[in-house]
Amino acid sequence: MAYSGYLIKIGGSNGVDLPMKYIKAESYKSTPDQRMEVKATRDTTGVLHRNTVVHKASKIEFETPPITNSDVSALNTIFSNAYTDALQRKLTIQFYDEETDSYREADCYMPDVQYTIYRIDNVKNIIYYNPIRFAFIEY
Repeated sequence: MAYSGYLIKIGGSNGVDLPMKYIKAESYKSTPDQRMEVKATRDTTGVLHRNTVVHKASKIEFETPPITNSDVSALNTIFSNAYTDALQRKLTIQFYDEETDSYREADCYMPDVQYTIYRIDNVKNIIYYNPIRFAFIEY
């Protein structure tokens, strides 16, 4: 299945499309099927021998555009509703895999998120945030 109008679904194939208004397109990074090595050594002739495991973990990351506290709340609700383990921030995502031009599901964890305020409007009770980085790293 080729690209179908979304990059990530939070909660897997039956989950919620992550709205593009929360993804700064030029910050979106996908590293599908990262190879993992148990061991890599060179022999006496200098030839590299890699012992690569079968499982390949993907990593998806992006920044939001500058957003407000209500946007942060909406995003955190989408994520928390999909957690299969809230303590680990474990969830399933479906993401567009550029290498295969198809969608794949992955059980991931979401690393800690850092929020940086750039302005507060105390009249309207709005907090404005600099872009926020989110990442999903497959188990």
